[in-house]
Amino acid sequence: MKLNISPLKRYQIREVVFIISAFICYSMYLFLTASEFEDFPFIRALIGGSVLGIISAFFEMKLSKKFLRKFNFTSNILIAILYYYVTFIALVYSLIVSTEVYKNGLDFNTALYHSFDILFSSQIQFMFLDLFFLIFIVSLIRQTRIMAGQNVISNYVKGRYHNPRSEERFFMFLDLKSSTEIAEKLGHQKYSRFLKKFFLEIDEITLETSGIIYQYVGDEVVMIWHKKDGIENNNVIRFFSLLDSRFNLLRDDFISEFGIFPEFKAGLHFGEVSITEVGGILKTDIAYHGDPINTTSRICVKCKELNKHLLVSKEVLDLLGNGDDSFKIYNEGRHLLKGKKKCVELFSIEQRPQLLET
Repeated sequence: MKLNISPLKRYQIREVVFIISAFICYSMYLFLTASEFEDFPFIRALIGGSVLGIISAFFEMKLSKKFLRKFNFTSNILIAILYYYVTFIALVYSLIVSTEVYKNGLDFNTALYHSFDILFSSQIQFMFLDLFFLIFIVSLIRQTRIMAGQNVISNYVKGRYHNPRSEERFFMFLDLKSSTEIAEKLGHQKYSRFLKKFFLEIDEITLETSGIIYQYVGDEVVMIWHKKDGIENNNVIRFFSLLDSRFNLLRDDFISEFGIFPEFKAGLHFGEVSITEVGGILKTDIAYHGDPINTTSRICVKCKELNKHLLVSKEVLDLLGNGDDSFKIYNEGRHLLKGKKKCVELFSIEQRPQLLET
């Protein structure tokens, strides 16, 4: 039986498995090579690594989301190293104490003092040095993946787009409304904090709908979906509706902090593009080239003229169908978009009231 696990949960599970596996491998090596732990080294490695991995995964998946995102790249790594070290020292100290009590027969108070001396022995210090490199590598990999974006590192490693490849994608340009007026009212520093808070709220919904954040361009976000992921559960449309509902819940929070509530519009299109690595020794990136990107941008601009929140092309509706009764679809006619020679048929999509209430 196939488990119905949401994309967000799958992402979280992958991250947790990665972190726990790294610490299990390290602790197995540690206990198999440390003379202080000669009894049941495999069991000790498995239990010790699992405990440290679970604690570390909790830190990365829960605390880092609420706390570490306030700090920069280097600070995040240093804080993670400090957290792991304190956790690791406490775990190792507990294991040494238990060994001294149950293996060597020392009373608990004596074991506490004796274990403290062992904890700062040269062999244990080498273990801490090994741990430093492990923590640094794990933290660096996770922070680099976040900075680079979803699947970017793996695509570089695989060389998937070293040469141009033609693939089909959904594109969405999500644009903040009245951004110029907001920037003038808030000032550039407060406006930057406003945008940062706005962008942060997109992450979970992106994962929940199997989307990819391609890039941030000023006050605009460019979203991408693979064909299969975008069609499944109408993810490309559901993303906008979930985002709209999310910011309705955050209305008071934004108004309290900034005096302004973010509103946005979006254009959605589908087509075949060329994907390839671009750049040289100073900077490289994975870029998307083709008419669908320009068309999506023009569709987003059209939202203001037609006074619509979400406009999609006929190509999108042909793929999705109109069987989802959570949305209302209106034909907005054929439009000649700037730079285009052929007219594009556009549709506006609105949520039905019951979806907003939930």
